[in-house]
Amino acid sequence: MTPEDFKMAVGQAWESSAETGVKLVNTAVGLAADDAYAYMKKQDQRIASLEKQLNAKMARLDRLAGQLEALTQKVAYIQLASMAASAR
Repeated sequence: MTPEDFKMAVGQAWESSAETGVKLVNTAVGLAADDAYAYMKKQDQRIASLEKQLNAKMARLDRLAGQLEALTQKVAYIQLASMAASAR
C-alpha cells in the first residue's frame, strides 16, 4: 500500500479469516489518514534516501575492490621479480 493509497482508505480490518463465505469482521472506521499519509510519505522519502546512499557506497566498494585487485597483482609481480633476481 502506498501513501497515496492510504489516503483513500476509510477503515481498517482488525481481524481476518481464512474461511470462505460471508462473515462479520471487526473494523475501525475513520482513520486519521492525514497523519498516516504524512508518516508514510516521510518513510518513503527516508527509504529512497537510504537506497541512494547504499547504491553510492556499493559503487565505491566496487571501485575499491578493483583497486585492491590491481594492487594484489602488482605485489605478486614484484614478488616474482624479486625471487627471480635473487635466484641469479
